[in-house]
Amino acid sequence: MAGTDLADMLREAMLTAGMVAAPVLLVGLAVGIVLGILQAATGVQEPTLGQLPRLVAMAGMLVLMLPWMLESLVQLVRTAAVVP
Repeated sequence: MAGTDLADMLREAMLTAGMVAAPVLLVGLAVGIVLGILQAATGVQEPTLGQLPRLVAMAGMLVLMLPWMLESLVQLVRTAAVVP
């Protein structure tokens, strides 16, 4: 395996990992921002108050996106296994 093949494989793995993780992380970010705005508007500064809605939203997104995530990862492994 040449160095360029390895570099391409690592680049593809990093891009796939970012694409797979992005939906769940973006939902967590969005829920966190909305909860932060609500907490600032109401004056409630309880740090544990925002954890449960963020956790539920991220778990829901994970359940919704899991088939696509697994398909992307399987495709990556198949591509890596075929490389001579």
